[in-house]
Amino acid sequence: MNKEIAKEIFEEFEHIDVLYCNPRGEFFTKQNLAENSLQEGEKFETITREEALLVPKEETTKNGQ
Repeated sequence: MNKEIAKEIFEEFEHIDVLYCNPRGEFFTKQNLAENSLQEGEKFETITREEALLVPKEETTKNGQ
């Protein structure tokens, strides 16, 4: 789910190359902001433009139905 949202962000903002996402689904463009958003014991996810753009678009139909 986070990579799908990141893909949309990367498509809209071409100057961004990396995003950081905390466990609550909040996205940041700066690592220190992501770190400051964490509660004790939490970790953030780093998502690069390259890996997010590899996420296929959701299929709206399955098997032509």
